[in-house]
Amino acid sequence: MNGLVDRDGNPLTCLRNVDLDLFSFGCPDGNSWMRIDEHNDVYIGELLNSTNLVIEVMEFLVKWTTIAESETLVHKERVNFGQEEIKRKTNQIKSMSFKLKAIEKFASG
Repeated sequence: MNGLVDRDGNPLTCLRNVDLDLFSFGCPDGNSWMRIDEHNDVYIGELLNSTNLVIEVMEFLVKWTTIAESETLVHKERVNFGQEEIKRKTNQIKSMSFKLKAIEKFASG
């Protein structure tokens, strides 16, 4: 999902292509902090798959939130336009009412 931006228009960084060197972590004595065997290899693979799944879900949620914010903005603009239209119509009705009263007053005497 490239091209996503936050609400300020700043591009979001994609974490999908993060290179993680699990073998570079070591103990102070220089020895590796874990021994790599088949079980660890499978576990690391599952961990990376789970991490990618979480990243995909988070990217989806960011996109969904961005779309929802855009739709909310559109609805707010429609509401504002509707309120302005109501104010205009109210002023027209007041003006017509005033004119009608003036005509009635003129007609009655």
